[in-house]
Amino acid sequence: MVVCCTITCEGKAVDWKFPTAVRGELFELGTQVFDIIRKMPQNWIPATDNAGRYVDCILEMRIEIKNGKLKYIVIP
Repeated sequence: MVVCCTITCEGKAVDWKFPTAVRGELFELGTQVFDIIRKMPQNWIPATDNAGRYVDCILEMRIEIKNGKLKYIVIP
């Protein structure tokens, strides 16, 4: 499962969503994953442009769920 959000130039994670349609049991698990992710610290390091200024960016996270339990989160 992949979830994504925007990391703002202030280092906040906002607009969490699934980049593709998720239904049924996977949607329920995804909702639980969002609850966990939203509790993560809100002190992300923002992206920078070529001039070194902080900019908003999209972050995708790969979530692995096995047997109905969160196994790991990969942030590239």
